Amino acid sequence: MNIAFLTTLNPADINNWSGTTFHLFHALSRKHHVKVIGQNTLPQAAYFTKDNCIKKNPLENYVSVFGKLCTEQLTNYDLVFFGDLYLAPFLDVNVPVVHLSDVTYHSFQSYLNPLKNEEQIKKIEMMEKKLLNKYRVKKILAYNASFDKMHLSELGNYVWCDIMRIAAYKQYNKMIPPTVECFATGKMKRGYGVEGILRMIGSDKSYCETHNAYLDAIDELSIVRLLNLDLDVYDAAIL
Repeated sequence: MNIAFLTTLNPADINNWSGTTFHLFHALSRKHHVKVIGQNTLPQAAYFTKDNCIKKNPLENYVSVFGKLCTEQLTNYDLVFFGDLYLAPFLDVNVPVVHLSDVTYHSFQSYLNPLKNEEQIKKIEMMEKKLLNKYRVKKILAYNASFDKMHLSELGNYVWCDIMRIAAYKQYNKMIPPTVECFATGKMKRGYGVEGILRMIGSDKSYCETHNAYLDAIDELSIVRLLNLDLDVYDAAIL
């Protein structure tokens, strides 16, 4: 598979983004042809805006240009993989797109750049929403979703479904052994955390969670994949 790895970071540098970009790029490269695109986009845009645009305008004002610049390079690829908010909202491609993000801008902005004013913050948050709307995101699936929804109020307009309400019930999860104790409702009495469920339905019977945002998301996606249920089933788990 030909994969476009869209990033402004250097995936060869293990120190970028706590090594996440480095490990993802090398993991994908082991089985696929992966090309990095976008590393020079922000420096080029900064150089251009320095002499051609109003100096007070922040770079996020030009994200539509970033998207067009990257789109021009995204030909003959089977998939686009990205985690950079600056490059993605204005992409125009007809192949599957995988968005990697372990945090929303709202949650991270005070650490990332506490000096940004409210107007800049709103613009970047709108970029994030544009990205989700562009790919017609309607539902968010999460394990013990009420916790995530409470902490991600900026995503409150989406439909939240709790994976646990499906994975922990024998009427949905057909891989729950008959020896497991369940309540009359069908819910398991114990052992229905992410780790317990993955040990039950996955191949690694001694699986242990790592507990970070990215790997937690991968664990939850793995549960959805292993349950192999139609996404409409998760309507029974809407919060």
